Amino acid sequence: MPEACGRVEIGSFVMKKTTRLFITALLSTVGPFVNAQKIDIKIDSLSELAVPPGFEKIDQEIVISTMEAQMKYDVRSFSVKPNAKVKLVFKNPDTLPHNLIICTPGKKKGGDRGQEVIDAVLKLGDKGVEQNWEPKGHPRILVTSGMVQPKKETTMYFKAPKQEGDYPYICTFPGHFQLMNGMMGVSRNANPITNLTYKFYHGSWGKMPDFSKLEPKKAGVLANGL
Repeated sequence: MPEACGRVEIGSFVMKKTTRLFITALLSTVGPFVNAQKIDIKIDSLSELAVPPGFEKIDQEIVISTMEAQMKYDVRSFSVKPNAKVKLVFKNPDTLPHNLIICTPGKKKGGDRGQEVIDAVLKLGDKGVEQNWEPKGHPRILVTSGMVQPKKETTMYFKAPKQEGDYPYICTFPGHFQLMNGMMGVSRNANPITNLTYKFYHGSWGKMPDFSKLEPKKAGVLANGL
């Protein structure tokens, strides 16, 4: 019998009551022959996140990414209107796991940027790893991404609070909070334009250069537009 090695690729789609999972297995043997199989398996449920009911049409979409080797979010603040339906895409191109948790405003004047949640994380002790450094059920947690592994991303759908104010968002992985934090403003006057990107170039040119061939001196995101 020839030795075999294999790779399995899984794809899925969600139906109303059941989910069908299609597994394509490519089995290669030593030699020029490849055997491909497609297996249709019907299962009752799948943890794959679908667009939740009521969010087929959203009011605002935000994209926040971690900054590689900098322990920061690329968007430090953004604003939404009260009760707005929000889609937030959290990307983690970094080499470390990170999360993004939106908290209620702190009781202190000016807020505490989610310090109470961080304090609760520290109290988890040995259970911290098991709970992905998230104090489940904490009263100040509004929305959570869960721990997102390196080079992965996740999407959150939520309805913005009806009460105007500043809502901090933080990474609760130990040691990340001091740099990985930001603020979601909820205001009736929220700027609808978000996530504008910019690149700044500096130099002396006799004619308009080909910017695609130049390295920008600085680049970033204007989270709240112009």
